[in-house]
Amino acid sequence: MNLALAIPLAASAVVASPLAVRSGLASYAVWSVAHLVIHLRYRAHLATHASPANANLLLMILAVGVAISLALLLLSLGGQGRQPPSAP
Repeated sequence: MNLALAIPLAASAVVASPLAVRSGLASYAVWSVAHLVIHLRYRAHLATHASPANANLLLMILAVGVAISLALLLLSLGGQGRQPPSAP
């Protein structure tokens, strides 16, 4: 999944159009939410392979990834009607 996700992210970085950036951010947001949910669902399995403190740290890192991707996506959607200032 990580390699498949690299395609829209790389395309959005190269093209840098608003649509490409939103597509890349949306695809990463969907993946990061699903990734966090699956780890929360199987938290007991995670706890058997790591200490409880490390398991909680890993879940927090995944949650931060969700928050960042969703925040960036919302920021990119908020500027749809704005035009960049023109140089004098």
